[in-house]
Amino acid sequence: MKPAQIFHQYIWIINTLRAYRKLTLDELNQKWQEDGVADGNSLPRASFNRHRDAIQDMFGIIIDCDPSTYKYYISNEAVLSDDSIQRWLFSTLTVHGVLADSAAVKERLVLENAPAGEQYLNTIIRAIHTNHRLHIGYRKFETEGYEKVVSPFALKLFHQRWYLLARTEEQQMRIYALDRMTMVELTDEPFR
Repeated sequence: MKPAQIFHQYIWIINTLRAYRKLTLDELNQKWQEDGVADGNSLPRASFNRHRDAIQDMFGIIIDCDPSTYKYYISNEAVLSDDSIQRWLFSTLTVHGVLADSAAVKERLVLENAPAGEQYLNTIIRAIHTNHRLHIGYRKFETEGYEKVVSPFALKLFHQRWYLLARTEEQQMRIYALDRMTMVELTDEPFR
């Protein structure tokens, strides 16, 4: 099975339990088959349990079972309303799934551009994780570009733009828009 199909199944389970609050495995399985999630095939208990574990690992969402009714529910729904990376990932995958299922009406969907600068995310996150400086190329609006070595501290997505908060070699905190970067290289130089 393709990863996109598996993610679609995870999102379906989460959204179904959010909509109906509590469902037995039989009730969930009936809805699963009605919605044609796995081409109309049933959801075996072993697969459901694997999905529950993966959902908890990936999104931090805990699906518990009430032993008195044998109904499954999301026991920590607050995680779906906080500002965590798991919440953002869940939201992004949900939107992706809805849009993929809506290909027939794509000419009637009006979307904003996706954030630019995503090609640098992996390198920047690796630098943040390992506390290594970055050598970046940067070009402000209508000015000459320059190169700089910075110590990356945080990334933020704000109004459809990625920003990097970093300390310069002059010990000044600066914010850099990723869509204005012309290059990003990980250095061997660590920072504290």
